[in-house]
Amino acid sequence: MKVVALISGGKDSCYNMMQCVASGHEIVALANLQPKEKDELDSFMYQTVGHTGIPYIAQAMDLPLFRKLTDGLSKQRGKFYKPTDHDEVEDLYELLSNVKEQVEFEAVAVGAILSDYQRVRVENVCSRLNLVSLCYLWRRDQHELLQEMIDCDVKAVIIKVAALGLDPARHLGRSLIEMQQHLSLASERYGLNVCGEGGEFETFTLDCPLFKRRINIDESETVIHSNDPIAPVGYMNLTKLSLVDKTINKTCNVKNSLDFINDLNLSSYSDLSDPDLSESELELIEKQQFAIDRDKSNKTKQISDSNEIIDVEMRDVSTDCQDIASSSHMQTVSTSTEELRTVTEMEPNVKIDIETQTYKQEVVETKIAAAQTIDLHLKSVESTTQTESTALNNKPNLRLASIPCLIETPIIDMTLHNTTSPHLPGKEDKFFANKDSKLLRTPSEKKRANELMLQDLDKWEITHEKNQFTLEPKLIYDEESGWGFLSSLYGYADSAEEAMESVVSKALELMHSSGLAPSDLSSVNLYVRDLAEFSTINRVYSKLLPELNPPSRACVEMPLPDMCHVVMEMVFYKCLNEGAQNGGDYEIPEKHTIHVQSISHWAPANIGPYSQASRCADVVQLAGQIGLVPGSMKLVDTIRHQCKLALRHVARVALAAGCSEQVRDVVQAICFVAHPALIRESRRQLERLSNSALVLYCAGSGPLPRGASVEWSVWAHRHNKQFQYEETGCSIGELSVAITSRWNYEGTVCACICHLSTANSLGSDSIPTTAPTTPSGGDYTQNVPGPQVTVDQLLETLHYTCNKLSRFSDGKSDKFTSVSAEGNEKHNAGSSISSSTKKRTLSLKIFYRTDSGLNVDDLVTSCQRLEEEIDQNVLYTILPVSYLQNASTFISICGVRFD
Repeated sequence: MKVVALISGGKDSCYNMMQCVASGHEIVALANLQPKEKDELDSFMYQTVGHTGIPYIAQAMDLPLFRKLTDGLSKQRGKFYKPTDHDEVEDLYELLSNVKEQVEFEAVAVGAILSDYQRVRVENVCSRLNLVSLCYLWRRDQHELLQEMIDCDVKAVIIKVAALGLDPARHLGRSLIEMQQHLSLASERYGLNVCGEGGEFETFTLDCPLFKRRINIDESETVIHSNDPIAPVGYMNLTKLSLVDKTINKTCNVKNSLDFINDLNLSSYSDLSDPDLSESELELIEKQQFAIDRDKSNKTKQISDSNEIIDVEMRDVSTDCQDIASSSHMQTVSTSTEELRTVTEMEPNVKIDIETQTYKQEVVETKIAAAQTIDLHLKSVESTTQTESTALNNKPNLRLASIPCLIETPIIDMTLHNTTSPHLPGKEDKFFANKDSKLLRTPSEKKRANELMLQDLDKWEITHEKNQFTLEPKLIYDEESGWGFLSSLYGYADSAEEAMESVVSKALELMHSSGLAPSDLSSVNLYVRDLAEFSTINRVYSKLLPELNPPSRACVEMPLPDMCHVVMEMVFYKCLNEGAQNGGDYEIPEKHTIHVQSISHWAPANIGPYSQASRCADVVQLAGQIGLVPGSMKLVDTIRHQCKLALRHVARVALAAGCSEQVRDVVQAICFVAHPALIRESRRQLERLSNSALVLYCAGSGPLPRGASVEWSVWAHRHNKQFQYEETGCSIGELSVAITSRWNYEGTVCACICHLSTANSLGSDSIPTTAPTTPSGGDYTQNVPGPQVTVDQLLETLHYTCNKLSRFSDGKSDKFTSVSAEGNEKHNAGSSISSSTKKRTLSLKIFYRTDSGLNVDDLVTSCQRLEEEIDQNVLYTILPVSYLQNASTFISICGVRFD
């Protein structure tokens, strides 16, 4: 994409530009807000110290620079932002609006690392201007990031200090490499951020590989802003600068999006589970593979000081590149606004020649996946060809930043538009292909099913539900706890749009009658009959959402009956006004959302109207996670890689939401797979990270969003390590019931997974131990037809499940159950299932296999009878699937209670 970079002159904005180039984007202009009267403003968003050097950076890069004066006023300082007159954010909006009128670009680069304040406001401006935010440094480890900047020849000096451990007299003017050790020590002693993200220091970049000339400080003066004896504040006023031609062509490694997922291919003992090998042989294989991977990872691309990314020991790729360098001048941009202008006007009447630099590349067999055009927010990004390229002389001749050595197989491109790599004009990058491409490896390479890709497997026959069952939607809201649940929103209509309109209308009606609003939504589950209709459904769904901080969301395809285009479930959380209850007038902020719309290397950006996570009190509800490479928003290749990467996203988002144990804090999960053969690998990858989560595995009706093989829908608890765990089971006639449960000591949170299977199966754990090594093998395709199940048996199963969910709701032991000598629990289905007088809300998701012979009307009847017999508030959603935990399981229930 064509990018306008927001620059402050510091190291972060310059290194973020390098990351943009390494990811295949083109920097076409620079933008900056400068203070009106003072050298240094106490801006909440921008670095203003050193602003006199900004024009020299534009000259060093031969790029147009757009500037606007700002007072640096912050009228709205909250966590979230709404457009506010005279706020400094509106200055940025006006600046980029004017740039957009004169320069064609699709994205904005911003160097934020940890500042939600800055990122949220830039994303707000980008959203209003229909632009993409590129924030590749977001949530990077600061020690690692500082080392990368030094290794990549970012020559920056400190021009402001304002923290304990930093002294203007000693540290102003010193370079990053000179200060690295001192910054690390100050971080250990005083908690200083080594990248200065907390405002401890500011820098100015004198040189980096994107500069065609380096900047020299000829004269400067030191200004002491505060002569505090403990943490004095001072800055450098850059009074005279000059540009110096660069004569030495150095090289340095620059990571791209695939370099940040190379660890997915690193083996571990649990991955090498071949039973024919001894433990010592497994360890030897692991060491040998690590050595091979290490050698491959050293064969990287390099970016030079002459603005050219060059190859070093490039594998499987031969290029013949011819760079035609021509002198060019900075483009003059005229505007009616005096405050917005380009600087360093050299020849006002000379326009830039947009095709003065050309290149050609011949690809023998490319396996490189970097620098791909990003398809985000469901909008088309036109591919860049040689004839359509613009201002190539304003950017390095992009080839690639590194070789993704550890990922050998093609990555599946499941974006809505098939694009051509901007760095390979007219050539299709074979790392990406549309979903119809045949990207099969040879049989000798298919060593295990978890190394296969989805299209390597047998086609799975999907049986859609034939009966149109009807359920009454229901919303229960508990004012005491703040939690609310809405279930059974089924959308029957002639079209997907009409179905979704009816669902949204009913949801709003129920919310209004319960005293809830869309802003109280915390998570949503969408189940659609055909993902091809998703864009229509999503457009209508967006009308339901609050203006800020939408809920987290998971969306999958299910074999729903004819005319039923969508099913929706909702969870609400309304913050309790505890302050008012205690005589105050303030509200306790217990709800927090993670809503990152910027492209980064952290986790996938929002590609729709949802948040990555919603934290309500100590409960964290995550959006559905698939194996997208965050920096490119493309799927990784094999089933194993997708499983690993999706779980890494779960860990990172959970950590950002306040879960210190990351994946170990997951209490309950539903793993949706695109094929039953993927269940085994999905389970194994999760159990490498945590063995405490309750997991329900199921296959819906084929492809998952963006063609993914696996999607994780999970919720976590910040104190999950204090939860108790239990496995129980019983027999109901010829059927076997297995339940796993978890609950906290206070009895306010409880979750369970129940499997109803044929009597000879182990419903909770009997997942196939072998998977097909060829597309035609594997017993997983042989579903065992379910027996003739009566309504009474289904009702007894539901009572048993609700019994497990309701116990301990008052913090006391369950007095209604006992365990027999045979290990099966005896239970009284008709008994009151809680010693507490207050009714608890139990939310059930009931998945049933469509080819089991089960009559869905019997299941509906049993749920209706349950509501009449139980003394708790029960909500349920019945969902058809094509496969569950194993071939013998024909019903699985996911239950939860939040008090």
